Amino acid sequence: TGDLAGGFVGDHVPNRVGLEANFWNTETTGQTKWVGNSSESADVIGLSSAEMKNPFNFIDEGWDFERVWGKSRKGNNNGYMVFKRLDDTVYGHYVRLLDTAKTYGNANPDAGNIPKASDPGADNVTTNWGSAINKTTDAGTYAYNTPNVLGVSFDKETAEDYYIKYGSLTIDRRLLTVSGSFDVADKIYDGTPNVEISENSLSLANTIAGDDVSIAPEFKQTKAG
Repeated sequence: TGDLAGGFVGDHVPNRVGLEANFWNTETTGQTKWVGNSSESADVIGLSSAEMKNPFNFIDEGWDFERVWGKSRKGNNNGYMVFKRLDDTVYGHYVRLLDTAKTYGNANPDAGNIPKASDPGADNVTTNWGSAINKTTDAGTYAYNTPNVLGVSFDKETAEDYYIKYGSLTIDRRLLTVSGSFDVADKIYDGTPNVEISENSLSLANTIAGDDVSIAPEFKQTKAG
């Protein structure tokens, strides 16, 4: 309390006790700094309640989720991390499926690189593109857990033993290049933008074979001139 109020500890003597990969909850403590008696920096990270329930925040800081720590499938400890030895409901594996991107018309990214290699359990996860994703799938963003987007199989145990964070595939629009020129015939003013194309030598580059793409010059000006 008072001057010794901190999210992690109230008082800390520098160089006496090493601190590594520690966390405090900024919401439940109401504290904006980790220690109350100084402004020293340390490896103590403030997270929101939702972030404290995300195992990957701890995995990224080196916590051992293969032998020591885990997250309960049943929501034990209100969704916060637990000791594996004290809770037999923990997930056995934790894997992120990384976001990928490609341009419309290009080959799909290598699905084998989607599981984050450093995650505990990534070696047991195999991914492949579903039937909804191919060379000419429309531009847009496709969540991996949408049907027929990404197939996920597990080499050990069952799907219930895996805590999976699903990413998405973003397909960007393909840039087409217009070149050449065109001419239009003169006309008498009739109040419409309709014209007759007398010569059209425009061409498109970077198109995809089989796509129905064409150029049709169109005028918006209806005034005489």
